[in-house]
Amino acid sequence: MFQDDYPRTPVRVFLRISSRVLCCGLLATALLWTSVAQAQAGPDAGAGSAPTFTQGSDAGFTAADAEQPAPPVEPIAPAPPTAPAPPVAVAPTLAPPAYVAPAYVGPQRSGVVTPPAAPLTAERSRRPTKARIADAHLDRLVIQPTAMTHPEGTFYMSSTDIVFLQLGYAFTDSTQITLTGTPPLGEDAIYPLDLTLKTNLHAEGPVRVAALGSLTGLFGFEEGGFVVGRAGAVTQLCFDRACESSANVAMTVLLAGPALMAVPGAGFIWRVAPWGAILFEADTLMPVGSEAGEYHGAAVSAGFRFPYRTWALDLTLLRPLGADDPPPVVPLLTFTYRFLP
Repeated sequence: MFQDDYPRTPVRVFLRISSRVLCCGLLATALLWTSVAQAQAGPDAGAGSAPTFTQGSDAGFTAADAEQPAPPVEPIAPAPPTAPAPPVAVAPTLAPPAYVAPAYVGPQRSGVVTPPAAPLTAERSRRPTKARIADAHLDRLVIQPTAMTHPEGTFYMSSTDIVFLQLGYAFTDSTQITLTGTPPLGEDAIYPLDLTLKTNLHAEGPVRVAALGSLTGLFGFEEGGFVVGRAGAVTQLCFDRACESSANVAMTVLLAGPALMAVPGAGFIWRVAPWGAILFEADTLMPVGSEAGEYHGAAVSAGFRFPYRTWALDLTLLRPLGADDPPPVVPLLTFTYRFLP
């Protein structure tokens, strides 16, 4: 196959084969290009054809074509009026009703409807509390007063050892008036009278305060009566919400012209049962200034109370102190009955 004088090395063989393959490829490419060009020209490629106008070129356009008039433009008929679209009915948006929690009225009896609780108003807040209704001796300790008063419209009567009598009336829940006296005593028929007005300055909460004003007199003397004034205040510290147990501190000043006498006292009420309470009180009498002289004294008392709604009973013992020859113990029996509104 190879007839030359050169040695047949692999490189030479590769170059010869490559050159022949390249020549054959170029020849095949030329023949293929010629066939494609003739197919695009068609069978009438050699004959003359009418010129055509293509965009961007003036080929095929002559002067005769320019002298021809332009075709008339047909007017465009206006679009017929259209009827407006019918309104679209939109369903109204209904907001859900606001939720209101039902009031709990508890179990109902047949045919009985419990009304809802009334709102707390100023008038309702002044109604008597449980302690004011449950204890007819709420306004007193043994001798000294407390800071509490009877409910509005209450009329009450009290007796201490049957000799000392009291009548009282509560104008409001915070103000009451009390008249205290004794029947005429001795051959001269002397009798004392005391009129006291008491009002609450603070009647709710653990600390309660009241103020008192009094007129005290002795009547039945040939020279006439003798009247002095008294002013006092009391603070009551409650140990429970109903104030059934409490501690009391009171101060009363006797206004006898230039002579002033102070009567401080302190004590407590300890409610040990719904039907009973323990009482304790200590009182002193001391002059204020030199005009009152050297009159002074002290006493302690202790006892038991039976508190109820319309009546109460105190059984106490009073012991004077500070005397060289102390007097015997004095029993005190105090009973109260009241008419609630």
